[in-house]
This record gives sequence, C-alpha cells and structure tokens, in this order.
Amino acid sequence: MSKPKKNNLTTQNTSSYNLNKTETLVQNLSTSKEESIPTFLLLNPNAEITDVLRKSYPKSKIFVNIPLENCIHIHSGKEISQEINEDTPIIIWDTKQYNNITDILKWLNQQKKYFQQGKIICGVLQNNNPDKGARKWLNSVKKAIYSILSAYLCPQHPAIIAIPTKDAKYIMHHSQLNLHSILYTTRQVGLTHHIEPIKVTLDRINTPILSTLKYFFVNKLHWYILSPLQDILDQKTPLHEPYRSNNRAWMRFLFALLCFILLPLMLYLSKDFGQSGDEWMHYAQAEKVLKYYKEGDKACLNDPKLLLHYYGQSFDVITVWLIKQLNPKDPYALRHFLNALMGFIAIVFTALSAKAIGGWRAGLLAFLFISVTPRFFGHSMNNPKDIPFAAATIFGIFYTIRFIQQLPRPTIHTCFFATLGIAWAISIRVGGVLNIAYFLAFVALAVYFLDKTQRKWTSLFSTVAVIVLLGYLGGLILWPYGLQNPIKNPLTALKAMSEYPANIKIVFEGEHIWSTKIPWHYGIKYIFISNPLVVLVGFLVMIILSVQMYKREIFPQVPVLLVLFASVFPILYTIYKNSTLYNEWRHLLFVYPTLVVCSALGWSTILHFISQKTIQIVVYILVALGCLEPTVWMIQNHPNQYVYFNQLVGGTAGAYGNYETDYYMNSVKHIVEWFLKHEFEPNQHKYSKDKPLNLVTTSVGPVNYYLRNYKDKIKVTYTRYYERQWKDWDYGIFPVSIQVHNSQAKRGLYPPKGTIYTIKASGKVMCALVKNNDKNSYLGREQFRRNQIDSAFQSFKRALAYDPNDENAYNGIGRYYYSKKEFDSAMWYFRKSTVIYPEYADSYNLMGNIYMQQKNYDSAIVNIKRAVDLIPNSGNLLTGLATAYIQKGEYSSAFEPLNEALKYPPVSAETYFYLGIYYMYQRNYQSAADAFTNAINTNPKYVPAYIELINLLEKTGNKAAAQQYKQNLEKIQVTQQ
Repeated sequence: MSKPKKNNLTTQNTSSYNLNKTETLVQNLSTSKEESIPTFLLLNPNAEITDVLRKSYPKSKIFVNIPLENCIHIHSGKEISQEINEDTPIIIWDTKQYNNITDILKWLNQQKKYFQQGKIICGVLQNNNPDKGARKWLNSVKKAIYSILSAYLCPQHPAIIAIPTKDAKYIMHHSQLNLHSILYTTRQVGLTHHIEPIKVTLDRINTPILSTLKYFFVNKLHWYILSPLQDILDQKTPLHEPYRSNNRAWMRFLFALLCFILLPLMLYLSKDFGQSGDEWMHYAQAEKVLKYYKEGDKACLNDPKLLLHYYGQSFDVITVWLIKQLNPKDPYALRHFLNALMGFIAIVFTALSAKAIGGWRAGLLAFLFISVTPRFFGHSMNNPKDIPFAAATIFGIFYTIRFIQQLPRPTIHTCFFATLGIAWAISIRVGGVLNIAYFLAFVALAVYFLDKTQRKWTSLFSTVAVIVLLGYLGGLILWPYGLQNPIKNPLTALKAMSEYPANIKIVFEGEHIWSTKIPWHYGIKYIFISNPLVVLVGFLVMIILSVQMYKREIFPQVPVLLVLFASVFPILYTIYKNSTLYNEWRHLLFVYPTLVVCSALGWSTILHFISQKTIQIVVYILVALGCLEPTVWMIQNHPNQYVYFNQLVGGTAGAYGNYETDYYMNSVKHIVEWFLKHEFEPNQHKYSKDKPLNLVTTSVGPVNYYLRNYKDKIKVTYTRYYERQWKDWDYGIFPVSIQVHNSQAKRGLYPPKGTIYTIKASGKVMCALVKNNDKNSYLGREQFRRNQIDSAFQSFKRALAYDPNDENAYNGIGRYYYSKKEFDSAMWYFRKSTVIYPEYADSYNLMGNIYMQQKNYDSAIVNIKRAVDLIPNSGNLLTGLATAYIQKGEYSSAFEPLNEALKYPPVSAETYFYLGIYYMYQRNYQSAADAFTNAINTNPKYVPAYIELINLLEKTGNKAAAQQYKQNLEKIQVTQQ
C-alpha cells in the first residue's frame, strides 16, 4: 500500500479575478471589521470562488482542501485547529456545487451578524431533483428518519451529516470543530439566503441506512485507530513525550485499544461470577412484570415484604425477556454477560465525561482508575441494580455536559441522549430523578454564564422541558408501579427508598450493628477504605485545588461543578436523611464514576501546574504504581474482586472480621462446583429421591440454583449459621459474611470443624464447605426436646470431644445443669458458649434467669437486656426483661419492653400478666383488669392471672365477677391436681 500524500490543507494564493457584477458586494464585504472576518474551509476548491473570497476578506485565512478521492490526508484537521479558536467564525463550503458567485457573496453579506458570534456555518448539498406529487410526503418522512438516524450515529460532526458531504464531515471531525457553536444552512433549489437551525437536507434520500452504519464504523476506525497510527508513523507525536500534551492523537488510540481489550475481557470473565444473594428475587419480580405486560397480571404492583415494586425493572425485564427468547443453558450466565456490558458502558462514559471536561489525558486516567477499581469491576459482573443504575447516571451526566458545552444550540443528537439518560436512570431506580435535577440545575447555571446575546430563553426552555418530560415518562415505561400513577407513585417510592425499612446485622469497625443504627460516616468511610488510594488522592486533590481550578479556568467551570456535586451530594443527602445503608457502600455505587472523573481531573491539574519534565514523569510513575497494586490484587483474587480493601485498613486481610466481605455470596458458586466434582459425583450412587443427600446453607437461593439439575438427589435446606446443629445434615455451605460472627472470623473459629474446602481472598476464608462428621450436637437437642435429659447430656459431651469450640454443645450442657438447678455449673457452660459465640442470646437469657432466681436483679437485667439487644423482636425476651424490672421494683422501666412485646404476635399470657402488674402499680385498675383478662383469654389455665384478677375485682367491689373467676380457678386447680 502506497503512503498517502501529505499536502492536504494549505493556505491558497489566488490570482486576480474580474468581479464584474459583484464589485459592489466585494467592496461592502471588504469594509467589514477585523473581528468579523471569518476563516474559510473550502472543499473541492474552485479557483474563481477562492479568488473572490480572498479579495472580499483580505485578512481572512482560507484553507483549501484537496478532495478526498485524491487521497486527502487524515491528519489535516490538526493544522486548522491550531490556527483557530472558539471565537473564530468559520465557514465550511463545498465550492464545487456553485458557479453563481453573486449569490454566494449575497448570502455571506447577509450572514455577517453571525460572524460576530463565532458561529460555524456549514453548507449542505442541494437536492437537484425536488420531490413532486405523491412522492413528496413519503420522501419527506424518509428524509426526517434518515437525518435523525444519521445524527445519532455520527455525533462527532453533528453539523453536516449528509452522506455526500464526506469531505466536510472529515474536516469537522478531525479539526474537532464540533466544540464550536454550529448553525446549519439548507438549500433545496439554488442557494438558501437564511439560516435554519437544527435542519438538514439530504440530496440522496434513498441512501440505505446501512451506508450510514458503515460510515459510522469507518469514521470511528479512522478517528481512533488509523489517524493516531499515522501520526505515530509520521513522528508527529513522539510517544516518549506524553507529558507535553493533553490531547495527542495517540491518546485516542490508547483509549480505543483499552476498550478493545477490556470489553471482551469483562464479557468473558463474567461467566466466573456467582449469583448474587438477592439476584433471584429481582429475576422473579421481572417475570411478574413481563406477565403484567403480556397478560395484565397485577402481582408485580405490590410486594409488601421486599418492596421490589418500588424499583424500575428495565434491566431485569430486558434480560429476562432475552433469556426466554434464547433459552440459554445457564440463564444467569447471560444475565452476568449483560451486567458486564453495563459495567463496561459505565467505564466508557466515565472516561468520556472526563475527556469532555479535561481532554484525553483526563479521559485516559479516568478509564484506568475505574477499570482497576476491584469493587466496581466485581460488582459489574453480577449486581443487576447498582451497576446499571451507575451506568445510566454517568451516561446522563455525560450528555448533560455535552448539552452545556453546545449551548445555546445543542444538537438533536445530544438532546435525544440526554433524554435517554434520564429515562434509563428512572427505569432502574426512582433515584434516577437526580439526573433531572442535575440537568435542570447545571443547564440553568450554564445559561446564566452565557453572553446575553446568546441566551435564547424561549427555545432553550422548550427544549429543556421536552427533554425532562419525555425522559421522565420514558423512565416509567418498564416500571408498572410508576405507570399506575406517574406523579404519586414515584414520589411514594422515592420516600420509601430514602427510608428503606431493612434492619439487618452488619459488621462495621469490628462491631455487629443493625443497619438502621449505622453511624453517620458509614458510607464515607467505606468509600475511603475500599477503593484504590490513587483514586482517593486524586479526588482529594480535586477538592483542595477546586478554587484555583475555578479562578484559573483550567477546565470548563460548570461541568466541573456538575461532576463534583454529583460525587458529593448523594452521600451528604443519605447522611442528612439518615438513610438505611448496608452491604458496604454498594447503594452509593452510582456516585463512583463521577468521583473517578474528579480524581482524573485532580491528577490532570497536578500535571497542569508542573512544568518540569522530570517531575511530570515522576507523577506518571506514581499514578502507574497506584494502578498496579489493585490490578495485581484483582488478578490474584479473581473472581472475588468486590471484597477489596485498601492499605488504610491493612488490605482485605486487615479488614477481615472488622468489615463486610463476601456479603453477596459470590464465592458460593465455586464451592458448589468443587462439591459436585469431588464429593457428590463420585458418591452419587448412594443417593436417591427417597434418600437424598442433605445439604444446609445460609445461602439457599444461589445454592438451589447451582444444584437445579440435582433436585432428585440433593435436598437443600436453609439454616442460620448458629442453628446449623439443630438440623440433620451431611454437608453445609457457609459464606463468612452471612451470619458468622466477626470475632470468630478474627480468632480463627471460622471455618468450623469438618471444613473440607474453602474459597479465599488475601488468604482469608470467604466461604467454607463443611462435612458433618459428628451429629451428636443435633442428637442432643432432639433428646432434650423429647425430655431425654440424661441422654442429651451424654450426646453433648461427645459433641464437645469432637469439637471443643461447639457453642451449641456448651449451651446444651448448661441447659442440663439448669434443669437440675445446679446453677454454678450451668453458669460456667453458658459463659463458655458466649465466649465462643458472643451473640448467643439464649445463653444470656438463661444466665439472666439464674440471676433472677438468685435475686441478683441487676445482673439479671444486664444479661437479659443483652439478649434483647441481640434479638430485639422477641416478645418472650422483652417480657423477661420487664419481669426483671418488676422483680427489682422498677415498675416504670417495665412498661417500655412490655409495650414493645405487644408488637410481636403471638403475645404470651405472661406479657399480658406483667402488663397488668404494671397497671396495678400505676393504680390504673381498669387497664390492669383488661390485661389480666387478656392473659386468661390467651391461656385459660394461667393461674397467676386468675389470682390477681380476683383480688382486683374484689378490691374494686365487683364481687360477682370475682366469684365467677374463683369458680373457674378452682376447676383449673382440681384438674392440675
């Protein structure tokens, strides 16, 4: 292949030309003020026209373009972009289409007002065969459709999109002239003498759409691959001097190369990731949504337990629909494939957002930072809510930035995708209305900073209104609950999500706490301890230097404020609303892309302030090392990248037991695969439908899915981790972050005895496969239940001989001594069980009961209250605490736990009885009588309630009722004797 010619764009020297009838027009144009003089980019040069323009604008710059078919050089646009700036009026003209110079000069004279405003005026080829008759309407529709599709597919050069004007597209693209404000000229027959914004006329309305698609990909190939490669070959951009530029062509090439590497890598690796803990719930809800659209089934409109009807379902519905169409062998593998695609989109638009603000250097840094963030990478594979929402959010922010940069006349392409960004975010989570807030607030701010002559309030208001309205309504299309009432229901969902009622145990700073009682800094701390330090440092630099960045206008001010606000505001809002968070900061993942953009801008600012070559190279090395550490960790710990912690807490090993790790149960997949290969399949002949293998797990949803082909031979049962010995089982699968106490993880008491295989990250166990080689602990509980106390005692002793750390066996032996009223021995075993498992509520409660019998009420209250803190929804424990307060004589302290116990049915007779005792102390005799009556109605044989009620009735003079209850009590006592 021959090397292309290099003489592509040159300044043209023209010969004299006889103006004839155009002399007057030339004189008028030549008297224009210097600041009104445009730059001309002439396509298919015509010597006569070039000569006229030269005489009309003596001080102008005229660039002449050799036609593309004559081997136009790819790099020519760079020469133009170095000669002009955003205040330069530019006219791109296809001179080959005109011979009437007078018309051209008339038109130029009429458009001088636009030269003052720094507009790009682009000529579009004429339609030489205007439509007539019946074809006119049909061809007009074809034109409109083709124009819209062309604009969406060719965003790099929105001004000229007609296929024949490929030279003009080329110039626009490679000069980056799309950064300027753009006006369009249209021409049906002859030359149009006015400018019509946002209108494109094509001369070949029957050109196939495939031609546009072909051009789209060819254009990208040239822009991202061929053009940079040619630059490198021509040595126009030395690779060893990256520190000197922010927008070198090789940066585009590197961006494309990274995309080509990362996309197939993510899609391929997605198969290794397990089903996340609640993914099956969203899958089931999506199936209900499909039924809603197909059959009108309204089951998806109300989910009182999980509240999934408050979520949009676009990603889930699309994936489930595809699964039903394609019927893959592994449906969740396809879901994860599409999930990885969402993660990749989030990464790409994070980079493009940084590039739009800070140039290609910032874009590349952002791409690297988010790609090597282990948690974001891991979530990208199997998080069907937070990752698609993050992708939608940054997508909307990117097009908000584009909209701002194109003011006062944003392109149709940008308007469409800004609308899509709003709709996409709302269709996943109602919090997507943030995209509307960002769009409205920062577009308004950008308009405020515009020159007064450019503020087109009416057109801008209508454009913004249409974008917001269509985006909002579009977001409801795949959200049935939102569609029912487009105003009320989204507001209800927004309130419910900001006050989400989930109350689960989580590990934070070495303590087990309830998700409704997290400290205010929960989300902030997780962000700072679980992301690469290189990202966090850049973000902090961005904040510290933000004032200097603003004053010196290093980057466009409004877009910078947008990404900074989008990174900080949601976090502060969750603190203000005291929102429920759990599972580290995954609910805030949507802020991470903008946080990465800020980090990239922070590092770019450092490089901007540093002029010395050596120091810049040192900064690049530091950034590279900062990216290397998490990259190596991701490779070593695949596919459990999302359990990453940085050096602030000693890495994942240092965070183990102090913070949550595998809460999504990703490691379960590989545990099951190992179990099938090494344990079940070699022995499957032993099991049948009548005698299945019993497997218990705290992760029943994912395990059931992985074993879906073995239902006839494997019975999967859910168990809480500390109740595993209450069931008869052969194997158990127990992820560390599901109910395992953090102290056991830190002290090496997890995994339990019998573990035969583990999945690890940073050397710490994430999930354990346990073989139940000793069932004495289970047998002891069964014997206790059958009142075979002595046999139970022997079984528990054998259990301890097998596993000295069996907290259930210690509790069982303590119960044995408790039943024998040997309280000192019972107390020793109960305490031992709580040393092994610090949250053994039953042992704390029984110790409290022992102290009650010893009349040590202070110690009783301490222990029973500890049990209540561990199981706050237990009516029996709350009643026991109230009993201790009453026995101590603190009647007023008893009311709160008793009142709380009434919330958890079935309410026991004891609860009503002690509530009656409390009211007796308060001398509220009617309430006391009602409480005693409720106790008797709950348990007709509850003697203490009869005695107290009889005494109360006699005391208040109701002797007839008292006599009736006496007779009933006598019958009960006779029966009991």
